[in-house]
Amino acid sequence: MIILALPRFFDTDPILTVLTGRVAGGPGPSRYQLVDAAGKVVLRALVRWFTGHSTITVSLNIINTYQFYPTVAVTVTDARIGRPPLWRPPITDVEIRALDDWAYEHIYPFTGVGHTDGDSWYDVTIIASSLPWLTGYTFNWGY
Repeated sequence: MIILALPRFFDTDPILTVLTGRVAGGPGPSRYQLVDAAGKVVLRALVRWFTGHSTITVSLNIINTYQFYPTVAVTVTDARIGRPPLWRPPITDVEIRALDDWAYEHIYPFTGVGHTDGDSWYDVTIIASSLPWLTGYTFNWGY
């Protein structure tokens, strides 16, 4: 399956288009053809492939709350982390879960100050991001 983000013809909002078939071309930016199962070319495009290894920069406001210790506020500035799996804000429940999973993998490791006894709660707000739509998102763990 190949997932492409294509603009709508009568609207400025992008849509997500899912096409099945095979891609003719090589890695990196180049010309590609999307061919359906019958061998008919259904799309010709100049495509730049994005890998899961791309990164973004974020600044975080972290509130670490502990059962037996004082609350600790931490600011992380310009941390380079893996890019989320979405190219726009999540809309569906599946996309929201994907963003939450991404945050747990890439943002949660910034939480905590080393206390291991008692319960703990973490609230992390993205206060700046090289991916603008992420700015303002808050993630919570431990509740």
